Amino acid sequence: MIEFLNNPQLLRVNDVQDWLSDCAFGSNIIITRLLFIFVDNKKIQELNKKFLSHDRPTDIITFPYDTKQGIEAEVFISLEMAAENAKEYSQTLENELLRLISHGFLHLIGYTDATPDSRKIMSNKENQMIELFHVKHKSSADV
Repeated sequence: MIEFLNNPQLLRVNDVQDWLSDCAFGSNIIITRLLFIFVDNKKIQELNKKFLSHDRPTDIITFPYDTKQGIEAEVFISLEMAAENAKEYSQTLENELLRLISHGFLHLIGYTDATPDSRKIMSNKENQMIELFHVKHKSSADV
């Protein structure tokens, strides 16, 4: 089950659920419960300080729960940081949200971003996931 709380209107939830399910299947992973919660900078900074001892906002925080049945996690995404990142990297907000969702998913299946090499690998995987989304879920305006 993949759920979204406070999701922005531009995010096509059914398409994102379908895409993540495909990515999980392709990675031989079962998603038991994956909850994406969209918050503001104040809330994500509180979480970052409380759980990671970083007193600043961040774009995403992933909380996996130790379960043997499959992925069970909560992922918090700052909509404000996503909008800032989209502007900084000349991306649409939708693409930036897909990147953050991909990033959280990749952490949950074992990818890390602690070193320059692992960040590069993760970035490439994020790009592959975003491309898969757009190939499968072209909007009617794209046709």
